[in-house]
Amino acid sequence: MPRSRDQKNKKDRGKAAPDPVGVEFIDTMSKDDRAASYQYWLGGAVLITAYSGLLWQVVTAHAIHAGILVAALALTALAILQVRANGQVRELSLQRHRARLALSDCNARLRLAHIASDIAIVDWDIADDHAVWSLNFVDVFGISDGTPPTKTPYALFIDLVHPDDRSRIDAMHSRILKTGGTFSEEFRTRTTMGTIRWIAIHGEVFCDEHGKPQRFIGSNFDITERRLNEDRVKQSLAMIEIANDAGEIGIWNIDVWGNGGTWDERSRSILGINGASERINFTLFKHAIHPDDRARARSVIALALQRGEKFLLETRIMRPDRMIRWIRIRGLVEIDPVSNRAVKMTGIVFDITDRRQHEAHLRFLMRELTHRSKNLLAVIQAMARQTSDNSTSLDEFQIRFAARLQGLAASHDLLVNEDWLGAYMADIVRSQVGHFSEWTGDRIRLSGQNLLIGPEAAQNIGLALHELSTNAAKYGALANTKGVVDISWTVKGTSPADNRLVLVWRESGGPPVSPPQRRGFGTIVTERIVARALGGNVTMRFDPDGVTWTLDIPASYILPGVRGQQPSSVQ
Repeated sequence: MPRSRDQKNKKDRGKAAPDPVGVEFIDTMSKDDRAASYQYWLGGAVLITAYSGLLWQVVTAHAIHAGILVAALALTALAILQVRANGQVRELSLQRHRARLALSDCNARLRLAHIASDIAIVDWDIADDHAVWSLNFVDVFGISDGTPPTKTPYALFIDLVHPDDRSRIDAMHSRILKTGGTFSEEFRTRTTMGTIRWIAIHGEVFCDEHGKPQRFIGSNFDITERRLNEDRVKQSLAMIEIANDAGEIGIWNIDVWGNGGTWDERSRSILGINGASERINFTLFKHAIHPDDRARARSVIALALQRGEKFLLETRIMRPDRMIRWIRIRGLVEIDPVSNRAVKMTGIVFDITDRRQHEAHLRFLMRELTHRSKNLLAVIQAMARQTSDNSTSLDEFQIRFAARLQGLAASHDLLVNEDWLGAYMADIVRSQVGHFSEWTGDRIRLSGQNLLIGPEAAQNIGLALHELSTNAAKYGALANTKGVVDISWTVKGTSPADNRLVLVWRESGGPPVSPPQRRGFGTIVTERIVARALGGNVTMRFDPDGVTWTLDIPASYILPGVRGQQPSSVQ
């Protein structure tokens, strides 16, 4: 610190008073300039002494008046000294002025850099608990009054941290004050407007030679936009993952020429490779394709690699467990811009086995529908011809033909309801005697297991039951008020290979019965068409008490049940 003139006078009291101008001039200099000036003054004093000695010799030799020469010599030396000192001081002042300009320029550049990059700097003297904040501190932290608060440095800082992040930041602060060194953290802060910002702080704590923290320098910058973008990316990835789970889609990436590849958990599951450590490369993938599909798959992939474009492939694969599955692959080829050749393929894969099986089933149904439609048209044609031959008038033909078409349609309705897999025996019987529903259970009695019968058997049995019920209503047990019809079915045989399905229609209590005099369409259906179509046997007895019709066909027409639990018998 510069000393006052009173302090110097007290210290130098009793000594010769120095030149006040010289004292003031020296006192205004910096420490380094003052030392240089002292050297120049000391050099001047030495010069005066040397001239004085030389002058004494001259005086002695020439008897010149000593006082005049000493005075002249001293004035000359002082003039020389003053010129040298003034030049040096001007040089030093110029250097200091340039240094100040350079420092001011550096500070200006640093401030501009802080403002442009939105970096807030804090320089905290830990020992004095005093901090210097950069001018943009209030902008970065969203403080509305435009000036940094005047609290102690750490109190200011921790007040700005979001309450949910304070414990973590406080723990970091305690740690670095003990150990020193660099630090880096990210935290939230709430501005005076109530909005949330994310701040990243990076800095270092400097310690003295004893390891005690002395200085804390930190840079703070706003990373809110970056964190928001990260959150958006996380949300997008989460949505993609949910969509992939919902669609059961796997994601994959293959290095075409190398041995690398990335397959997520679902794609590995589709390929039947559950071990995450097992590498899936391009070669393994190609070998997983079914041998019958490899040529087609190779052609599709080769064309995509050549053109560097998207591709779509549906193929069968053979999993390690020997299970064959259908997969659908959509991919995009990545081209290296330097070599202009394909380097990677990225895409999705999903299992389409169920869809393929459903499509195969539809194709089967279409073929079956075509076949059955032809058969149905043949049956209808035969029904029309036989009905026409046995009808005495057009009105009789229309009535009888319409009734037979309704019976045939009833059987087809049952088959459609079961996707043409078959129909249950009880439903077949009820569909053909439905116009006598008020008698079902009293005069029409059903008995037997509710067996599922194949489509062909269901259609032909329906035709026979329709003719039997029509004849019973005209001439048999249902032609009066007392007759009864018992319909039963059972499986007979000693082994599955020999088992037979036996269906019996037995009438009783009706008018006396005698064999028909002519063979109409009903007789042809019940005795010949059904037996021939199903490879079975038909017996027809015209007992006086009532007709008994028995159909015996292979049990192979019985199918496993495909809908819920059925009653064991129908009464």
